[in-house]
Amino acid sequence: MGPRKSAEARRQYLRARPVSGGVLGWSLVAGALSIASLCGLWIVMTQLVRIPSMTLPQMENAPLWEVAVMLGAASLIGPFMEQAGIWGYSQVMLERAFRVPVAVLIVSVTFAFGPHPPPGAPLWPKLVFYCLASASFGSLAAITQSILPSLASHIGGDLVFFSLVWIHDGERPLIAESGADTMFWIHVAQAVVFALLAVLAFVQLAKMAARQPNAAP
Repeated sequence: MGPRKSAEARRQYLRARPVSGGVLGWSLVAGALSIASLCGLWIVMTQLVRIPSMTLPQMENAPLWEVAVMLGAASLIGPFMEQAGIWGYSQVMLERAFRVPVAVLIVSVTFAFGPHPPPGAPLWPKLVFYCLASASFGSLAAITQSILPSLASHIGGDLVFFSLVWIHDGERPLIAESGADTMFWIHVAQAVVFALLAVLAFVQLAKMAARQPNAAP
Protein backbone atom coordinates (compact mmCIF):
# COMPACT_ATOMS: atom_id res chain seq x y z
CA MET A 1 0.00 0.00 0.00
CA GLY A 2 1.21 3.50 -0.76
CA PRO A 3 1.60 6.33 1.77
CA ARG A 4 -1.59 7.87 3.09
CA LYS A 5 -0.68 11.37 1.91
CA SER A 6 -0.84 10.26 -1.73
CA ALA A 7 -3.89 8.02 -1.34
CA GLU A 8 -6.34 10.59 -2.70
CA ALA A 9 -4.15 11.38 -5.71
CA ARG A 10 -3.76 7.68 -6.50
CA ARG A 11 -7.50 7.19 -6.20
CA GLN A 12 -8.14 10.03 -8.66
CA TYR A 13 -5.58 8.74 -11.16
CA LEU A 14 -6.93 5.19 -10.97
CA ARG A 15 -10.56 6.43 -11.21
CA ALA A 16 -12.09 3.07 -10.40
CA ARG A 17 -15.33 4.81 -9.39
CA PRO A 18 -18.73 3.12 -9.27
CA VAL A 19 -21.24 4.45 -11.79
CA SER A 20 -25.03 4.54 -11.87
CA GLY A 21 -27.03 1.68 -13.34
CA GLY A 22 -28.05 3.72 -16.37
CA VAL A 23 -24.48 4.77 -17.15
CA LEU A 24 -23.26 1.22 -16.69
CA GLY A 25 -26.02 -0.13 -18.95
CA TRP A 26 -25.23 2.24 -21.81
CA SER A 27 -21.51 1.63 -21.28
CA LEU A 28 -22.04 -2.10 -21.71
CA VAL A 29 -24.13 -1.49 -24.84
CA ALA A 30 -21.50 0.83 -26.35
CA GLY A 31 -18.73 -1.59 -25.44
CA ALA A 32 -20.55 -4.61 -26.88
CA LEU A 33 -21.31 -2.80 -30.13
CA SER A 34 -17.67 -1.74 -30.40
CA ILE A 35 -16.52 -5.32 -29.89
CA ALA A 36 -18.94 -6.55 -32.54
CA SER A 37 -17.57 -3.98 -34.98
CA LEU A 38 -13.98 -4.88 -34.14
CA CYS A 39 -14.74 -8.57 -34.69
CA GLY A 40 -15.96 -7.79 -38.20
CA LEU A 41 -12.98 -5.55 -38.89
CA TRP A 42 -10.47 -8.13 -37.71
CA ILE A 43 -12.03 -10.89 -39.81
CA VAL A 44 -11.94 -8.61 -42.85
CA MET A 45 -8.25 -7.89 -42.25
CA THR A 46 -7.47 -11.62 -41.96
CA GLN A 47 -8.79 -11.99 -45.51
CA LEU A 48 -6.63 -9.15 -46.77
CA VAL A 49 -3.37 -10.44 -45.30
CA ARG A 50 -2.43 -13.88 -44.01
CA ILE A 51 -2.62 -14.12 -40.21
CA PRO A 52 -1.92 -17.48 -38.54
CA SER A 53 -4.46 -18.94 -36.13
CA MET A 54 -3.62 -18.34 -32.50
CA THR A 55 -3.34 -21.48 -30.37
CA LEU A 56 -2.60 -21.66 -26.69
CA PRO A 57 0.45 -23.83 -25.93
CA GLN A 58 -0.18 -27.49 -25.07
CA MET A 59 -3.95 -27.15 -25.44
CA GLU A 60 -4.51 -29.94 -27.99
CA ASN A 61 -5.01 -32.69 -25.42
CA ALA A 62 -5.90 -30.60 -22.38
CA PRO A 63 -9.24 -31.16 -20.63
CA LEU A 64 -11.94 -28.56 -21.16
CA TRP A 65 -11.66 -27.14 -17.64
CA GLU A 66 -7.95 -26.39 -18.14
CA VAL A 67 -8.68 -24.59 -21.39
CA ALA A 68 -11.43 -22.59 -19.67
CA VAL A 69 -9.10 -21.63 -16.80
CA MET A 70 -6.35 -20.50 -19.17
CA LEU A 71 -8.75 -18.49 -21.30
CA GLY A 72 -10.31 -16.95 -18.20
CA ALA A 73 -6.93 -16.00 -16.73
CA ALA A 74 -5.75 -14.53 -20.04
CA SER A 75 -8.96 -12.51 -20.28
CA LEU A 76 -8.68 -11.14 -16.73
CA ILE A 77 -5.02 -10.42 -16.01
CA GLY A 78 -4.38 -8.17 -19.00
CA PRO A 79 -7.55 -6.06 -18.70
CA PHE A 80 -7.07 -5.35 -14.98
CA MET A 81 -3.45 -4.26 -15.43
CA GLU A 82 -4.03 -2.31 -18.64
CA GLN A 83 -7.18 -0.54 -17.49
CA ALA A 84 -5.50 0.66 -14.32
CA GLY A 85 -2.20 1.69 -15.88
CA ILE A 86 -3.27 2.93 -19.32
CA TRP A 87 -6.86 4.21 -19.21
CA GLY A 88 -6.58 5.03 -15.52
CA TYR A 89 -3.25 6.59 -14.52
CA SER A 90 -1.81 7.41 -17.96
CA GLN A 91 -4.94 8.81 -19.57
CA VAL A 92 -5.92 10.85 -16.50
CA MET A 93 -2.50 12.53 -16.53
CA LEU A 94 -2.85 13.28 -20.24
CA GLU A 95 -6.41 14.58 -19.79
CA ARG A 96 -5.01 17.15 -17.35
CA ALA A 97 -2.50 18.34 -19.94
CA PHE A 98 -4.56 18.10 -23.14
CA ARG A 99 -8.16 18.08 -24.28
CA VAL A 100 -9.85 14.72 -23.73
CA PRO A 101 -9.98 13.70 -27.43
CA VAL A 102 -6.26 14.44 -27.77
CA ALA A 103 -5.49 12.44 -24.63
CA VAL A 104 -7.52 9.48 -25.93
CA LEU A 105 -5.72 9.70 -29.29
CA ILE A 106 -2.25 9.78 -27.70
CA VAL A 107 -3.05 6.80 -25.50
CA SER A 108 -4.58 4.88 -28.42
CA VAL A 109 -1.63 5.36 -30.77
CA THR A 110 0.86 4.52 -28.02
CA PHE A 111 -1.10 1.45 -26.92
CA ALA A 112 -1.31 0.16 -30.51
CA PHE A 113 2.47 -0.30 -30.64
CA GLY A 114 2.50 -2.61 -27.61
CA PRO A 115 3.24 -6.36 -27.69
CA HIS A 116 -0.28 -7.66 -28.31
CA PRO A 117 -1.78 -10.96 -29.41
CA PRO A 118 -2.16 -12.75 -31.70
CA PRO A 119 1.51 -13.73 -32.16
CA GLY A 120 2.74 -13.85 -35.72
CA ALA A 121 0.24 -11.29 -37.03
CA PRO A 122 1.58 -8.56 -39.34
CA LEU A 123 2.07 -5.16 -37.77
CA TRP A 124 -0.46 -3.02 -39.62
CA PRO A 125 -3.62 -5.02 -38.76
CA LYS A 126 -2.62 -4.99 -35.09
CA LEU A 127 -1.95 -1.24 -35.19
CA VAL A 128 -5.38 -0.53 -36.68
CA PHE A 129 -7.20 -2.95 -34.39
CA TYR A 130 -5.56 -1.96 -31.11
CA CYS A 131 -5.73 1.76 -31.83
CA LEU A 132 -9.50 1.49 -32.34
CA ALA A 133 -9.94 -0.82 -29.34
CA SER A 134 -8.04 1.64 -27.17
CA ALA A 135 -10.15 4.52 -28.47
CA SER A 136 -13.25 2.61 -27.35
CA PHE A 137 -11.85 1.89 -23.87
CA GLY A 138 -10.47 5.41 -23.51
CA SER A 139 -13.77 6.98 -24.52
CA LEU A 140 -15.68 4.85 -22.03
CA ALA A 141 -13.26 5.82 -19.25
CA ALA A 142 -13.35 9.52 -20.14
CA ILE A 143 -17.14 9.76 -20.50
CA THR A 144 -17.97 7.83 -17.35
CA GLN A 145 -14.92 9.06 -15.40
CA SER A 146 -14.37 5.45 -14.35
CA ILE A 147 -12.41 2.48 -15.68
CA LEU A 148 -14.98 -0.01 -14.38
CA PRO A 149 -17.31 0.11 -17.43
CA SER A 150 -14.37 -0.17 -19.84
CA LEU A 151 -12.94 -3.00 -17.72
CA ALA A 152 -16.14 -5.01 -18.24
CA SER A 153 -15.99 -4.35 -21.99
CA HIS A 154 -12.30 -5.25 -22.09
CA ILE A 155 -12.80 -8.59 -20.34
CA GLY A 156 -15.73 -9.48 -22.58
CA GLY A 157 -13.77 -8.53 -25.69
CA ASP A 158 -10.77 -10.63 -24.70
CA LEU A 159 -13.00 -13.65 -24.06
CA VAL A 160 -14.61 -13.28 -27.49
CA PHE A 161 -11.36 -12.88 -29.38
CA PHE A 162 -9.43 -15.57 -27.51
CA SER A 163 -12.17 -18.18 -27.78
CA LEU A 164 -14.00 -17.38 -31.04
CA VAL A 165 -12.01 -15.16 -33.40
CA TRP A 166 -8.23 -15.53 -33.28
CA ILE A 167 -8.29 -19.34 -33.25
CA HIS A 168 -9.84 -19.33 -36.76
CA ASP A 169 -7.65 -16.67 -38.39
CA GLY A 170 -5.60 -19.06 -40.51
CA GLU A 171 -8.70 -20.81 -41.87
CA ARG A 172 -10.14 -17.79 -43.65
CA PRO A 173 -9.50 -17.52 -47.41
CA LEU A 174 -7.54 -14.56 -48.72
CA ILE A 175 -9.49 -12.47 -51.22
CA ALA A 176 -6.31 -12.18 -53.30
CA GLU A 177 -6.52 -15.94 -53.88
CA SER A 178 -10.25 -16.70 -54.00
CA GLY A 179 -11.94 -13.33 -54.36
CA ALA A 180 -14.35 -11.57 -52.01
CA ASP A 181 -17.08 -14.03 -51.07
CA THR A 182 -20.42 -13.30 -49.42
CA MET A 183 -19.03 -13.75 -45.90
CA PHE A 184 -16.34 -11.17 -46.58
CA TRP A 185 -18.95 -8.53 -47.42
CA ILE A 186 -21.10 -9.59 -44.47
CA HIS A 187 -18.14 -8.91 -42.17
CA VAL A 188 -17.47 -5.58 -43.89
CA ALA A 189 -21.10 -4.65 -43.19
CA GLN A 190 -20.73 -5.92 -39.62
CA ALA A 191 -17.74 -3.66 -39.02
CA VAL A 192 -19.45 -0.58 -40.47
CA VAL A 193 -22.99 -1.04 -39.10
CA PHE A 194 -21.93 -1.89 -35.56
CA ALA A 195 -19.43 0.98 -35.56
CA LEU A 196 -22.24 3.41 -36.41
CA LEU A 197 -24.46 1.89 -33.73
CA ALA A 198 -21.59 2.15 -31.23
CA VAL A 199 -21.21 5.87 -32.01
CA LEU A 200 -24.93 6.38 -31.30
CA ALA A 201 -24.59 4.46 -28.04
CA PHE A 202 -21.61 6.59 -27.01
CA VAL A 203 -23.62 9.73 -27.71
CA GLN A 204 -26.46 8.48 -25.51
CA LEU A 205 -23.95 7.45 -22.84
CA ALA A 206 -22.40 10.92 -22.84
CA LYS A 207 -25.81 12.52 -22.39
CA MET A 208 -26.66 10.25 -19.50
CA ALA A 209 -23.25 10.65 -17.83
CA ALA A 210 -23.54 14.44 -18.07
CA ARG A 211 -26.76 14.31 -16.04
CA GLN A 212 -25.11 12.51 -13.13
CA PRO A 213 -24.59 14.63 -9.97
CA ASN A 214 -20.86 13.82 -9.87
CA ALA A 215 -20.26 14.30 -13.60
CA ALA A 216 -16.89 15.76 -14.44
CA PRO A 217 -16.90 19.31 -15.84
